[in-house]
Amino acid sequence: YEHTEPVVKMFLERGMLIEINGEQTPEKIAEDIRKVLFLE
Repeated sequence: YEHTEPVVKMFLERGMLIEINGEQTPEKIAEDIRKVLFLE
């Protein structure tokens, strides 16, 4: 955690990281990923 948290923070600040709720159905997760990647 102490090594990954600064990297996650950096990517979030640079707009290079997205967050997707992983507690959804696989279909909904895939849909959210496609939306973020502008595939839908």
